[in-house]
Amino acid sequence: MFTFIAQEWTCISKMAKDFIKKLLQKHASNRISAADALNDPWIKLYTEKTKVQKPICVNALNQLKNFYCERKLEQAVIAYITNSMMNKQTEEKLLATFK
Repeated sequence: MFTFIAQEWTCISKMAKDFIKKLLQKHASNRISAADALNDPWIKLYTEKTKVQKPICVNALNQLKNFYCERKLEQAVIAYITNSMMNKQTEEKLLATFK
C-alpha cells in the first residue's frame, strides 16, 4: 500500500491520490485498465472544456523532471534478464567467488 506522507503530497487532492493508488496496484489484476484510467473522475475533471486551474506543487514538478524512468526500466530489465538466465551451477560459482 502506497502512503502519501511526504510534504509534497499535502497540496494534492484526495481524488488525485485515489487515482494514483488505483494505478500503483502491485498485482495487475487489481490495477485499473488504461480505459478505466481515462474514465476516472479525476482525469475527467481535468479533461473537460471547463477545467479548473489548480496550483501545482513546484517541488513535485521538479522531481518529475529529474526522474529518469528509462534508466530505472533499463536496470529492472537487466536485473530480470540476468536473474532468469543464470542457472543453478552459475549461481553457485558466483556465490563461491563472492565468498
